[in-house]
Amino acid sequence: MHIVRVTKRTTLAHTILATELDSGIPVSHGEFNTIDDIIQTAGTFLPNSTRNTQKKAFESLSAIADALSFHGISPANQETLHESIVSTHLDCHGHTVMYKSIAQFWELPIEIIDVPNHTIVYWQLPKNKRFYWDPVIHGFDKRTNEDVLKLEWSVSQEDIEKRLFLRPLELNEVLSYAHMRIGNYWNKQKEPNHATQHYKNALEFNEDNFIAHKNYALLLLQNKAFQKALAAISMSANIRPTAHTYLTQGHILDTMGNIKDAYACCKNACETDQNNFAAYDVAACIARKMGLYEESLQHFEHLTHINPHDPTGYRGMASVLQKQGKEKQAHHFRKRALLLSKQVKQA
Repeated sequence: MHIVRVTKRTTLAHTILATELDSGIPVSHGEFNTIDDIIQTAGTFLPNSTRNTQKKAFESLSAIADALSFHGISPANQETLHESIVSTHLDCHGHTVMYKSIAQFWELPIEIIDVPNHTIVYWQLPKNKRFYWDPVIHGFDKRTNEDVLKLEWSVSQEDIEKRLFLRPLELNEVLSYAHMRIGNYWNKQKEPNHATQHYKNALEFNEDNFIAHKNYALLLLQNKAFQKALAAISMSANIRPTAHTYLTQGHILDTMGNIKDAYACCKNACETDQNNFAAYDVAACIARKMGLYEESLQHFEHLTHINPHDPTGYRGMASVLQKQGKEKQAHHFRKRALLLSKQVKQA
């Protein structure tokens, strides 16, 4: 494969990286010993201010890619990434090459897919979900049926634009996601210092990355930095309130001894997702601990509606009724819980 070296230094990032690669001497604040070091640190050279245009950010990334390409790391297909991005007439092929190359650098789950007379990319997400993205009109499509999507791409461009969830792809979001993934990796490797740095990087690129806030909070919680963990999870809850986020917030508050606010968070979790078994279970247990027996009973009873075959709700109701001195009723639910427990063991 022939790699064309682009001599024009379009950005400071290009100049710095090309100089370091050529000489082997670090001239920036980061010392790059391997290509992986360069790739992981490349994000620090990219514009991350809203004052910078998306085009400038892409030019910076293309320059980095070009420097790496000259030193033996090739982007997809024949052309360099730089040529794809700064081309005057950028077609769908050039765009998909660009994003596939970004994916290769950052180990993002992006793949190219061919549809009639067009090329698009998709992000492979957990639970077999995909986000299809048209790089020409900058639109996401959240559907997961690839065959249906291929048929729809046979219609006019105007119809396509109407059907897509139009949303510009910000490079900062990609970089934030990349740093978060690296942080998750280091967290699994039990390297909290490395993980912390990448979570912070993720939030510098995109302060609205609610998952990065949540993961950072869980890391802080592991290290018993409760106050910082509470601040991080509260940011996540403010951006994207989910049952899991509220439960985490409640757990931290409960650990800190603030049971009243912990219970409030658990009730928020229940209101956010009325089919969340864990949310009602935790809310019921905290209410019981606070002596709010009627509320605890309601939460435990709700568990029996979510999953009537699970003994947890019946067992909880029995414990609350016993505390209220209602032994006959408690005995009834205790027997029901015991029967369900036996059925679970036999299954």
